[in-house]
Amino acid sequence: KGALGSGGSVRAFYSAKGGSGKTLIAAMVAQSLQLQFEKRVILIDFNAQFGGIEVILGLELGRAYLDLQPVLQELSFNHIQNVAVEEKTTGIHVLLSPVNPELAEQITDELVTRVIRTCKAHFDEVILDVPSTLNTVSYTALAESQHIYYVITPDSMSIRGLKYAVDLFRRYQIGNRGNLHLIMNRKNKKSELSEKDLTHLVDVPLIGTVRA
Repeated sequence: KGALGSGGSVRAFYSAKGGSGKTLIAAMVAQSLQLQFEKRVILIDFNAQFGGIEVILGLELGRAYLDLQPVLQELSFNHIQNVAVEEKTTGIHVLLSPVNPELAEQITDELVTRVIRTCKAHFDEVILDVPSTLNTVSYTALAESQHIYYVITPDSMSIRGLKYAVDLFRRYQIGNRGNLHLIMNRKNKKSELSEKDLTHLVDVPLIGTVRA
């Protein structure tokens, strides 16, 4: 089954600029979908070198999706359950990145694809926290996603990163199904850019704003 096949929804949160708050927003969306909409949710931290989901959710570091590599060819829901951590407060399941950032080089596009598709077949919502660097992991995760949310902060450096990312997305046909959307984070009265400014600068729809 491909990214657009039957099963749950895959939603990726991405930003080319570090420190945008995408990890926190991804975690909050996952919790909200589980609690308010009674969805069965799994959150996957693909930030193999600079992850932080476990800190935000107060989880103990343990097994990671990289541990699924030996069983990749017969990957099943049981394997996912054995590695995933359940966040007790909300009940969401979480697949953590490797504890050792040096292991990031061992993560293959096949691992990313099979993990996402297996989760998609057994969960209502699959939430991906995608690394800012556009590499094999991030490209594969974005390509497997039905919805891509680019998290931007209201400043000129963030706009620069967005324009660069959108050019790359178009080159590699990411988000070309009308499934790329913007979320403005940390908006306040003193922000360098407004929502109106953003709509004039890029042709990607803004679907939400998070106030600082």
